[in-house]
Amino acid sequence: MARKMRDSGVEWIGEVPEGWKVHRFKTDVKIFNGCSISDSEKDNYTDPRDAYPYVSTKDISLDLSIANYESGLYTKRADVHFRIAPKGSILMCIEGGSAGRKKCLLKQDVSFVNKLACFTSQTCDNRYVYYFLQSPNYEEHFLHNITGLIGGVNIATLLNMPITIPPLPEQRRIADYLDEKCAAIDGAVDELKRGIEDCKAWKKAIIFEAVTGKANVLAASACAKATADKKSAKVAKRQMRDSGIPWIGEIPEGWEICKALYALSMPITDGPHTTPELFDHGVPFVSAEAVSCGNGSIDFAHIRGYISEVFYQECCQKYIPHRDDIFMIKSGATTGRVAIVDTDERFTIWSPLAVFRVKPEKALPKYFFYMLQSPVYQKQVELGWSYGTQQNIGMRALEQLKILMPPLPEQQAIADYLDEKCAAIDALVAEKEKLIADLEAYKKSLIFELVTGKREVA
Repeated sequence: MARKMRDSGVEWIGEVPEGWKVHRFKTDVKIFNGCSISDSEKDNYTDPRDAYPYVSTKDISLDLSIANYESGLYTKRADVHFRIAPKGSILMCIEGGSAGRKKCLLKQDVSFVNKLACFTSQTCDNRYVYYFLQSPNYEEHFLHNITGLIGGVNIATLLNMPITIPPLPEQRRIADYLDEKCAAIDGAVDELKRGIEDCKAWKKAIIFEAVTGKANVLAASACAKATADKKSAKVAKRQMRDSGIPWIGEIPEGWEICKALYALSMPITDGPHTTPELFDHGVPFVSAEAVSCGNGSIDFAHIRGYISEVFYQECCQKYIPHRDDIFMIKSGATTGRVAIVDTDERFTIWSPLAVFRVKPEKALPKYFFYMLQSPVYQKQVELGWSYGTQQNIGMRALEQLKILMPPLPEQQAIADYLDEKCAAIDALVAEKEKLIADLEAYKKSLIFELVTGKREVA
């Protein structure tokens, strides 16, 4: 028999079962934030003996929802300056970019930074509270209450937010059920993510084998064509020689090793080093994120913004993008990522991107695109980048890095081969990513339905 429902009085919660209460958090849950360690104090709190682990926002994982207790900082038990979050309570980020998203159920007593809030209750099952905080409607309500330049929600506002309160035995049944179901979903998601990493490693290996000649793509292509024409064919073993580069090994006789600059029709350039005014419309202004998100193409959904026609014309005095130009990110966490221009639409780029334009008589754009993203070139990028506030590598340094240059017909065969192989791998990755999205959406829906009583646990 379907349970009787009533209006909760809260739009984003909707109906709840009769017998459930809808309270403000302050009625049933204690919420308080932590204390920050100053730079002068940090050296004093590094001994794990007779101390509490000190948890900051970065110690909480979005994926695993657990705290990392190995960050290296501790607070002394005798120091009353620090607030303690007890074992079994919840920590949630309430300020900054992860506000409302990062949260964890604690496995031990900890002290914690002031950007985190502790939720703990004497009358509710803390696991139930933890799942309520994960429900998508609560997270959306939290985001609507963010204020300030940094972006956060204060303790007073948190205490006045509504929470559904089933009878305690039902809270425990819901928490037990979600413990089991969410663990199974998280396990499936983890397996899919491992599969994606395996696919990426496989793709990298295929590119490496092709661009170093260890896979005889040209001969294999000829053999496949002969087989299709019902002729006998055999892949001849090619002559190899030492490349002189440890991570490359042997390469085919007849292949050149040269600096990247020798295959380019112009020196590597980049976009303007000034920050332009951005608009809602205008000429697309492409930066690192559009390259890192594009899986080899420019993702115009992640551009920096739009610039004026006047600023675009200024940019054109330095560089105008052409189809088949290749961009590489040269600064930041995604240094080394590449994309090839596959559009004739007008746009321009910002300074974090380096532009490679190949010399047609020396290199084919698509082959060069695969060479730049191969371990052959990427290893040299890693060895060549420097660190300031972030990793970066200069354009002149990129020009001097070594590349492998087979004859043009073999470059074409390699590009065709990798287009086919990489497309198949990318499709497999996309399928796994869709499954992850579906599982995560199902998990959120399941949590919401259970913590609002729209679905009953037997």
